[in-house]
Amino acid sequence: SDFAEVDAHMCQAVDGLREAGRQDDLPRALLARPEYYSVRAQREGGNEFFEQARRDLEEVLTIATRGEMRLFECDCHLEYAHFHLAQGEKDEARQHFAVAKKMVDEMGYHRRDAEVLLIRARLELLEGNREDARQTLAAAKKRIDEMGCHRSDIDAAEIEREL
Repeated sequence: SDFAEVDAHMCQAVDGLREAGRQDDLPRALLARPEYYSVRAQREGGNEFFEQARRDLEEVLTIATRGEMRLFECDCHLEYAHFHLAQGEKDEARQHFAVAKKMVDEMGYHRRDAEVLLIRARLELLEGNREDARQTLAAAKKRIDEMGCHRSDIDAAEIEREL
């Protein structure tokens, strides 16, 4: 709830990695901010937060593609999908989702399986396919439990409420 404190810590982390020349770690810090900016935009309003998120995502994609950091590239496409969904941009979200899903499958990056399923469920819900969204959500929750990584529980609960 204290956005000023979060802002300070996020900027400090990004600035510190820039100053240290840690291009291999910078994408991780930059990927954390768009989620924060989306939450802030939804609570406070204001397109400036979405613009800040877009800039961070563009930078991550540049660093990841230039440095052949495929996992960060995939994470960026997943975050882009969330970003576009938060703005109601279904087609753009679907495009980034498709790229991310293909990368997850090609690389065997199954640590992101639950997130892929949750984005798919959200897209199905937006398209009015409630039964498909229920089934996809159930698969996502099962995968979350199998992995024991409950970072996505809040997203799953939000989709469940919308259903």
